[in-house]
Amino acid sequence: HVTGVQTCALPISPTRKLVQGIGAPKRVFESLEREDAANLVSSEAYCSRGNALRKLGRLSEALESYSRAISGNPDYAEALLGRGNVLQDLGHYHRAIEDYDRVITINPADTAVHLKRGMAFGRMGRPDLAIEATERAFTHDRGDAYVYNNRGLWLMELLDISEAIKSFENAIKANPQFVHAHNNLLYALQYDPTQPRDRLANAYRRFSSQFEAPLKSTWPAHPNSRQVDRVLRVGYLSPDFRAHAVTKFIEPVFANHNKDSCEIFCYSNSRRPDEVTARLRAHATQWLDCQDMGDEDLARRVREDC
Repeated sequence: HVTGVQTCALPISPTRKLVQGIGAPKRVFESLEREDAANLVSSEAYCSRGNALRKLGRLSEALESYSRAISGNPDYAEALLGRGNVLQDLGHYHRAIEDYDRVITINPADTAVHLKRGMAFGRMGRPDLAIEATERAFTHDRGDAYVYNNRGLWLMELLDISEAIKSFENAIKANPQFVHAHNNLLYALQYDPTQPRDRLANAYRRFSSQFEAPLKSTWPAHPNSRQVDRVLRVGYLSPDFRAHAVTKFIEPVFANHNKDSCEIFCYSNSRRPDEVTARLRAHATQWLDCQDMGDEDLARRVREDC
């Protein structure tokens, strides 16, 4: 399915850079917690704490930290953006847009906030406004791959497939290594009946040559048992174990697995769990929330679970 909406990176402080590293959020948060409470007074410290808490999924606490950062510095764009992101995570899209608008007033050339603002409109079911918000970033940078990619996603929502394809192609021209844009182009091509079959086939071959072939030399052998009568472990990896079209067909599969012969291992990288997530989780033998794991760490975990 379509790869998720992308945002670009902001210029970041050394503290924030540490927060964004794999495994860093917990370390940074614990470090800040060890500090004497009296020393945790700067807006930057509260913002760093908010970044770490958001990474840990502790959204209510992150929201409070960002708000404290903003109360100390009402024009602190990074904290406003962070709070807007948490509000969006919580589904408070109108309030998130208010914070994004304040960031734009402070720094109108910030591409990331235009993309986040577009995402909020898209999640509100307004892809038309999402496109308008996203395209505002073009005022400052016509060559940003993330902008083209997100624009293509919202065009897909409006069923303007041909324009979406052009937008994904422009994203790839701007950044030939942007794997998400390649993924989205392949997806869009399947929904355009005017596309020749050989173009779609060739596009998949190019993707394989560019992204799959270089990794083949690192593929490990599978050490799992070949015993024919053993219980099979079946793994599922998805960002969509939630209220999403995917669950319409995968939930019956989970419910009808033969528990005597199969174990279900689920790897969820969704940041928006809901009641559907809870239902799916009940069917799993083992469930792992892996949204903060790197690719290599997750691949290693899957091999260990085999």
